[in-house]
Amino acid sequence: MRKLPFLAALVVFLSLQMTGQQVTNINANLLDESIVRVAYDLEGEVPGQLFTVKLYNSTNQFSLPLEYVDGYVGERVEAGLNKFIDWDISKELVAFEGELTFEVKAELTFTPINVVFPEKNAITRGKQHIITWRGTNTGEHVDIQLYRDGRKINTITHTINDGQYEWEVPYSTKPGKGYSVKINSTSSSQSDIGTEFSIHRKIPLLVKLIPFVIITPIVINLTEEKPVEPQILPAPPNTPN
Repeated sequence: MRKLPFLAALVVFLSLQMTGQQVTNINANLLDESIVRVAYDLEGEVPGQLFTVKLYNSTNQFSLPLEYVDGYVGERVEAGLNKFIDWDISKELVAFEGELTFEVKAELTFTPINVVFPEKNAITRGKQHIITWRGTNTGEHVDIQLYRDGRKINTITHTINDGQYEWEVPYSTKPGKGYSVKINSTSSSQSDIGTEFSIHRKIPLLVKLIPFVIITPIVINLTEEKPVEPQILPAPPNTPN
């Protein structure tokens, strides 16, 4: 008789691009004499992420993934709760008696583009701003485009997908509202457009139009002259007769 007292699985998470995802709440139960169900939760960082999920156990020291599996396993598995993998023991093992420890590995393979620029609702011409985004595959290239009121204005740059680009807003860009940044993957149909923002002049127009008037104060010192009082000369001395 085959004894299968199952232990809670060792949790291992591998990530190609980002941190923050994890496999949790793993447990294994025997559905019948040949099928073991391994349940787990797969948490992603952003909606739409896809993973390649593989199941391992201690029969081969976790060196190779199990082959006779079904359920939420293999490529393009979405994050979510109450995932499960059914493993057919009868096809994988000729005979077994003892304890098994399971390991679920989830490798992040796809993250949709998500533009997180700008952090504020206004930017300034002539200054540098960091365009940031998440998603797509590391190493591929993206096109960063400037839109206004839903219409493409120009392509800001074609750059490698490293999640950020330092953009100095040209002085030729018209100030105003309704701007947004769109990022397109050059190797897939992925794209995303960020929230709207305004572009301001570096120096406000009102300041440019106000003339500078320099007023030089004139200081006049008035010295009051006191009137000169008449002097009375003394009488001459009497002369002898």
